[in-house]
Amino acid sequence: MTRESVDRWCERTIVGLVLALMVVLPLFFGGRPQPAAGSLIDFLLGDPFLLVQWTAAAVLVLWLVRIWLDPRPKLLWPPVCWAVLAFVIYALVRYRMCDIEYVGRQEFIKVVAYAFLFFAVLNNLHRQETIHLVGYTLVFLACALSFYAIYQFLTGSNRVWHLNKPYPHRA
Repeated sequence: MTRESVDRWCERTIVGLVLALMVVLPLFFGGRPQPAAGSLIDFLLGDPFLLVQWTAAAVLVLWLVRIWLDPRPKLLWPPVCWAVLAFVIYALVRYRMCDIEYVGRQEFIKVVAYAFLFFAVLNNLHRQETIHLVGYTLVFLACALSFYAIYQFLTGSNRVWHLNKPYPHRA
């Protein structure tokens, strides 16, 4: 395998992981934990942020491979990156001043994971083809979720996936 083929494979895998994360997280109630009842689906929905952490770790490894393979690696750093970095530093300061260390650490880990995914997406998904793919995926996902909401409203269903809705007849 040549450097170019490994780099292309890493880039496509990063695109696939990011797209999978963009599709799965909204379907897992926006990444919010749900009460578990014992099935595999309940285990997966128990803490969907674990999926974000593992995906972020895989993207980190693939991004490091891409940087290692490139003889002259480049880091895109538009002005918005300074705002993201400032927010991560702010989250670190707030974590250090938190009353309950465990809760503060969990929130700080979330901020770091999402900030890292922001930088990884910014530096790896800047080709026009991948931007189109991301846009089409988001539009398709929005349409699918809208159709599901219309179905729920028309049938009067009081369930979202396998859980009872806390507020019947509301979106």
